[in-house]
Amino acid sequence: MSEPSLAGKTSIVTGAGGGIGQAICLTFARAGAKVACLDIDLAAAEKTAAVCGTEALALRCDVSSEAETRAAAARAFPGSGRFTFWSTLQQPTTGTALFSIFRPTSGRACLPSM
Repeated sequence: MSEPSLAGKTSIVTGAGGGIGQAICLTFARAGAKVACLDIDLAAAEKTAAVCGTEALALRCDVSSEAETRAAAARAFPGSGRFTFWSTLQQPTTGTALFSIFRPTSGRACLPSM
């Protein structure tokens, strides 16, 4: 079974520096999506983005901070500010800034914390 094409789609993934977050970034990139790799550890996010290819961007972001989360989202896709997927692996207590900014009614897909 082949992977679906995500060509022309954009995604923001938190926890992108390793583990499941990194795997999500790589899967989205392989399927053709532009990927913003967010992590509190910028060096780890940069390593993931480098493996994802030229359509990837690494950003440092502490998702427990609403200001940092808003800034990262704005920097991820300047101009349009639009993205197709937001994937977060943070626990609800630490990722509450995400849900105050991006609600399911915004028309953007949000994958809940695991």
